Amino acid sequence: MNFSTKIESVQPSATIELNSKAIELQNKGYEIVRLTAGEPDFDTPEPIINAAYQAMKEGKTKYTDNKGIKELRQKIAQYTNKKYSTNYKENNIIVTNGGKQSLFNALLLITNPGDEIIVIDPSWVVLDHN
Repeated sequence: MNFSTKIESVQPSATIELNSKAIELQNKGYEIVRLTAGEPDFDTPEPIINAAYQAMKEGKTKYTDNKGIKELRQKIAQYTNKKYSTNYKENNIIVTNGGKQSLFNALLLITNPGDEIIVIDPSWVVLDHN
């Protein structure tokens, strides 16, 4: 099977490779400060675990709106409006699964093939500077 040239050009994540190496060294007894994958250095707090468990027991295990859960977007809008004196509605809010997806979505929205994006170094290691 032939794969697309686009997928053939994808390189492994340097962040994940460095994180794996750091974990390997930690497992060998080295004291490592990991500035790689952005994982917190604490376990998920018990109230969050309990809330997630309760949500699953209530059947909240299905796909959500791809913009994010409506009630969460409403709360984000309320918080933002109160803090910054704005007037956003939940339809102005998109919840993503992380910073990389947010940046991808924003750049996909505002750039076209052939546009130039200037990336200042040091920068995020997963960015392709080509």
